[in-house]
Amino acid sequence: MLVTVQLAALQGRWALVASQCSAGAFSVIYSLRGCPHLAVREIRVDGLGQHGVDAIRLELAALMSTSHPDVLRHYQVLTDDGLIYVITDRHSRTLDNLLTEHKRRKIPVPITMILSAMKQLTAALAYLHGLSGVGANGLVHCDLRPANVLISADGERFVIADFGLCKDALWSGSTIAGTAVYMAPEALLRNETSPASDVWSLGVILYEFTTLRRLDFLKGKEPAEVFVDRWRPDLSGVTDGFIKSILERIFVLEPERRPTARELHETLATFDIPVGELGGQCVMLRYKYGSLEAVLNGANARIALLEEDVKIKSTRSTHLKTKVRSIWP
Repeated sequence: MLVTVQLAALQGRWALVASQCSAGAFSVIYSLRGCPHLAVREIRVDGLGQHGVDAIRLELAALMSTSHPDVLRHYQVLTDDGLIYVITDRHSRTLDNLLTEHKRRKIPVPITMILSAMKQLTAALAYLHGLSGVGANGLVHCDLRPANVLISADGERFVIADFGLCKDALWSGSTIAGTAVYMAPEALLRNETSPASDVWSLGVILYEFTTLRRLDFLKGKEPAEVFVDRWRPDLSGVTDGFIKSILERIFVLEPERRPTARELHETLATFDIPVGELGGQCVMLRYKYGSLEAVLNGANARIALLEEDVKIKSTRSTHLKTKVRSIWP
């Protein structure tokens, strides 16, 4: 899709912008009148300094070149007097909306949907972390949370969006580019981000996906009070053994010990069973169980016969010994 919007049209954007979709700490996203499938993200960069503006432009240039089904498509970037406008695809629903609906109705998210979504998100992160021309670590999202995961109209596709652009420029002592609940310990303690930080954020999303409860390790305390040596996460709310094993690998304080997004994707791929095949697999498992049970029952019967035979022979042996002693005392 070729998208070209003139800067003059954006300068009179209230004629172009139909309605505000959502607002973040540093940007606002609008829908485009006449283009229902597109959106405009307005980013304020005045006051960031030239270094910050250049860093954001570099990351936006990288996003413009991305091509992945689970990464929001970016079409055009325009600048105007302290503002940057980014033209992207538009999705009207987020993962945050989905989780809120399930929480309100008290209905768990199907495990098939959780695994499908996580497989897509890990694939997207692996792709972003492997991008060249941005930095040694590729493109780090820095602000991964349910509100920044978009969902397609059919509910099948999960798309990463709203990147925490230039986290160094957006850091201002009391303000952090991201929501603390989803941020990794190293980001909270030292303002350090890396691909491993995104993996931590993804783990928090997975926990919320599975339990419908927001994971808050801090509970009102300072990060330095919570994330200390020998810290271990409380995952008692997770009942699925497979999900818990993944979270245990993610929630470690040392970033280098966490699995990469690609490693997580490979782990999830081993459980990628199409829903239509589950019934057939259940039938096959029941058949195998029945066959094993029949074999086991047959073996038990043979063991019982052998035990009876041993008992009879033992009795005969005892009688024979008694008879021999009576003849030769």
